[in-house]
Amino acid sequence: MINKNSLQFLENLKQNNNREWFAENKEWYERAKADFELLVAKMIQALAPFDSEAAHREAKKCVFRIYRDVRFSPDKSPYKTNMGASMGSKDHGYYMQIAPEESFIACGYYMPQPHELKKIRRGIYEDFETFKEIIDNKTFKNNIGDLRRDGDSLKRVPNGFDKEHPAAEYIKLKRFYVMKTIGQEQLLKDDFVQYAAQMYEAMYPLKKFLVDLLED
Repeated sequence: MINKNSLQFLENLKQNNNREWFAENKEWYERAKADFELLVAKMIQALAPFDSEAAHREAKKCVFRIYRDVRFSPDKSPYKTNMGASMGSKDHGYYMQIAPEESFIACGYYMPQPHELKKIRRGIYEDFETFKEIIDNKTFKNNIGDLRRDGDSLKRVPNGFDKEHPAAEYIKLKRFYVMKTIGQEQLLKDDFVQYAAQMYEAMYPLKKFLVDLLED
């Protein structure tokens, strides 16, 4: 679980997203950060039984900085109003974001490189039977649903693929990941880590399928 006081920090930061307020509340931030790092450490331990790749991650190195890069953004707010961590490799794995009423966990490839995107699309296309078994699994279907459809997905099936193929809708995707929204009540429960680990375990076969495609 996360401490309610840590969520309150993020809520207050959202209302006071400026350097003066942050400096005055730096100790509060440090406590919230330490609380989140502890949560991430517990989550890594909970992932280990079914995914050895995640078992050796160091919590502090998984947590993202709270400082925003505002160089090319019209929004000059200096701080993120959430805490996030990637418990996996640089380009794929398990993600967790904590924010008041906006928390979620996710898994997969969010920003594959062009050559990776080609391999993933081709792999799903050529082994759609295995892919379909994963996303049609009862536990996956009931708890996770399906891959996310983001607004930048292709309008048409790319060249080289049959537009009538059953994998066609997935071939249009540019990102291959799943996401589970976490309610505030669930987030604050003592068994949140166990609950999230169960959701990650349901996501794991998809992650493994994608990783295996890129390792071939």
